[in-house]
Amino acid sequence: MVREERRQRPPRPVPTPKKFWIHVAIFLVVNAGLITLNLVRSPDKYWFHWVLLGWGAGLLLNAYRVFGCGWAKGCKVDSTSQPATTDAMK
Repeated sequence: MVREERRQRPPRPVPTPKKFWIHVAIFLVVNAGLITLNLVRSPDKYWFHWVLLGWGAGLLLNAYRVFGCGWAKGCKVDSTSQPATTDAMK
């Protein structure tokens, strides 16, 4: 029954660069506001860096999925792309 449910699900949407750059813009605007809020309301205690760290990690994973060889694309390393060694290198 689980296999049948998997077959009936629609495929996951492919991440696009446009969506990524929208994510970056939202990240910058929201975090600028949070930094300002933190520095104005409680300048003796910094907490904004935790938000930057957590959301930044998610943003990096998103960038990897969009621009890198992410798990959403199903990329595999090609063994023929490795540089060939010569006798002079040994």
